[in-house]
This record gives sequence, C-alpha cells and structure tokens, in this order.
Amino acid sequence: MTTKPGRASTWVILACGGLIVLSVALGARGLHDARLPAAQAGAKVDIQQVYLDQCSTCHGEDGRGHTAKGRKEHVKDLHSAAVQKHTDLQLLQFIEKGKGKNMDGFLSKLGPQECKQLVNYVRELGKK
Repeated sequence: MTTKPGRASTWVILACGGLIVLSVALGARGLHDARLPAAQAGAKVDIQQVYLDQCSTCHGEDGRGHTAKGRKEHVKDLHSAAVQKHTDLQLLQFIEKGKGKNMDGFLSKLGPQECKQLVNYVRELGKK
C-alpha cells in the first residue's frame, strides 16, 4: 500500500500535535501538584503541622524563636506584643511575601488559604 507523501506528513503532524497537547495537560497538572500536599484542592489542612513544617525551624515549635536559627536571625517571639500589635493584613503580608532579608515569603508554596490560616495560628500563639 502506498501513500502520498503529503498524507504521511499530515499524520506525523497530527501525532506530534496530540503529544504536545498531552504534555501540556500533564505539565499543568504537575505544576498544581508541586504545592504542599495539604494545600491541594479539597484537602483539609492541619495548620499546626504546616506551621511545624514551614515555620518552626526559625520560630520554634512554641513560636518563641528559641532555636539556633531563630537566635541567629533575631526572630521575634510570636507571642510578643511587638508581633501581636500588627494587623491581620500585615501578618498576612509577612507570611505571603516575607519580611526583611531573612524571612522568605510562603504564598507560592502554601497558597492564600493556608497563609490566612497561619495568621490565625499566630494569633492563637499570642493568647498562650
């Protein structure tokens, strides 16, 4: 069976196009899945665990900043009036965008909902 050269190249183009569409679809899914497991759509978030995983290296498990890195970076005690006086919006901006040169932002890693929940968690620490 012989085919015309133009027809064979049409099949090759269609096959390559299908692979590209499939690759883009899978790649987009992979980008979504790059976020933390708790931040994925529909998953219930254990915000204390998020805090322990993402914040406790500097701020300590209790939020007081009594860790080697916390002391080195002079992090503030999250219980303190100096931290608790900030508005929720200010705390959210610190968490999302970072603060100073030593605290990275977490918006891209956690997502907006988890960042807001961390503000609430910091407020709860301030009550203890």
